[in-house]
Amino acid sequence: REVFDQEDLVKIFSSPIHKNKEYLHSYYYWLPLLGLYTGARIEELCSLYLEDFKVEHGVNVISINSDHDKKLKSKAAERFIPVHPELEKLGLLNHIDKLRARSEQRLFSELQRSRDGYSQTPSKWFGKFKLKVGITSQFKVFHSFRHTVANALKQADVPRDQAAEILGRDRGKDVTYGKPSEAKRQLEVIKELDFRLDSK
Repeated sequence: REVFDQEDLVKIFSSPIHKNKEYLHSYYYWLPLLGLYTGARIEELCSLYLEDFKVEHGVNVISINSDHDKKLKSKAAERFIPVHPELEKLGLLNHIDKLRARSEQRLFSELQRSRDGYSQTPSKWFGKFKLKVGITSQFKVFHSFRHTVANALKQADVPRDQAAEILGRDRGKDVTYGKPSEAKRQLEVIKELDFRLDSK
């Protein structure tokens, strides 16, 4: 899998979906943004419940866990990811509040669970979408967001164990945000993801 470069990101986020909010399903809009600003796996994002959006020590976080019908790739995958300020600015938390007001339970209630989880349909959609916007490399897929985040954290000199906490890779210790300093420290790590999504 290859990382998305600046040109790729401009192609993805300059489409009518993100420029004009023209989309059929909410995951068309939110999934690429969540991929870019969390580095989470597509199944982790597609299976999120609204209760997975929490506040830990004053920090808005996304809880990646195996509750309900969710499956994690490994024990290390269980983690908290701070909500990136850009996602807040784009209205993610407001969107979640509206879903809660409608008594929804899941972030993407339009997705039906199949044998392999919730991500089969979005994965196929993204494959067609990236070709439509002009990204033709077979090695650039939704998982490329994860590699893009890993690369950005590396370029920002984020220590490997802190990057592993964000990405849900084995880091030799469990992080439960027992201390306020840990939540705030990881928020500073997530802020290192600073992407230009327009061509200016």
